[in-house]
Amino acid sequence: MKCITLHFPLLENKQFNLQHWMADFAKIDRFPEVERDQDNYINLNFFTEQPEELWQALKPVIEKNTDHSVIVMSEELDSEEDAEILYEHPGM
Repeated sequence: MKCITLHFPLLENKQFNLQHWMADFAKIDRFPEVERDQDNYINLNFFTEQPEELWQALKPVIEKNTDHSVIVMSEELDSEEDAEILYEHPGM
């Protein structure tokens, strides 16, 4: 099982709208687990057995919203290995 995480540092995303992102992901039938650390960051975690298929579905949604700073990571659950960065966008 893998997890693809979208990491949004909130200090760099003052206008971040979680409902907007959730609506965009719902359009492609993807529903992430939301992890929030007060005012520091929001992670959207997608768990999957088919990470390549999931990444292909997520990528257009992420690229459409280029006004946000985001780091996308993939990691194997129950593994000691570091997460692999799939995509990084500094935002506007």
